[in-house]
Amino acid sequence: MAHFRRSTLVPLILAVLALVPAGEARRLHRVSRAFDAVGLCRQTHYAKLCQALAASTAVSSPQSLVEASVERAALKAEHAQAVAAQLSAAPGAEKVLQNVLQSCRDSYGSAADALQKALQLVRGGGRAADINSELTAAGTFVDTCQDSFDEFPDVDGSLLTNVQTNLSRLVSNSLNLAAALH
Repeated sequence: MAHFRRSTLVPLILAVLALVPAGEARRLHRVSRAFDAVGLCRQTHYAKLCQALAASTAVSSPQSLVEASVERAALKAEHAQAVAAQLSAAPGAEKVLQNVLQSCRDSYGSAADALQKALQLVRGGGRAADINSELTAAGTFVDTCQDSFDEFPDVDGSLLTNVQTNLSRLVSNSLNLAAALH
């Protein structure tokens, strides 16, 4: 009986496939191989942030999502560096605050440099260990700013809180995505 079913199914399947136009079959094949950004973003600590990035940029592959994430993090690090510089130059800023903000400015600059190196490695097909090293360094530099504020609890770091949090999350996601790529 099982042999009978199998032998009748083969011609039936072939008949159905013959009815599907060739172009339609190719389109179905392409759809099945489409890039799943949402699935890759689920592997990050901040999936919604990753998904928003994927939706706002032209990502078509895991590689392009990693590039977009690292590039966005690098831009945010440069922005954070500028914000820290602006705040430290504000009239009336206390000396301790200026010193902490200078530390943040330097740390954000180093983070931006590490992120640019990571971006070059991703685009150039660099080794996973090298990409991971640069992204880890960027995360450490970002954390250094928060550590500076933690050392001086009387200094108000609230002006950088949103910038710091967003940058930290972008770097974390970049690290998660790069790890998933390799």
